[in-house]
Amino acid sequence: MSYQEPWTEAPGEIGELLYALTGWVARMESQRRSERTKAGLARVKAQGKKLGRPKGSKNRKRRRIAPLDDRYGLV
Repeated sequence: MSYQEPWTEAPGEIGELLYALTGWVARMESQRRSERTKAGLARVKAQGKKLGRPKGSKNRKRRRIAPLDDRYGLV
C-alpha cells in the first residue's frame, strides 16, 4: 500500500473501511506466511534433516569483517 494511491484520500467512513480492509488483508497474509513456514520446517524435520546454524559457524576469526578503510582504500 502506498499513500500516493488515490483511494487513500477517500472521505470519512469509506476511507476508514478501506484502511481496515487493507489491514485485515495484511494480517491474513502474515498468518498464511507463518503457517507455510511452520509447515515447511515440520516437513524438513520429518525428513530427518538438521535445522539451524551449521556447526562451527560461530568462528569469529573466519567471520571477521575488515574495517571500512581496508575495504574501500580510505587511508
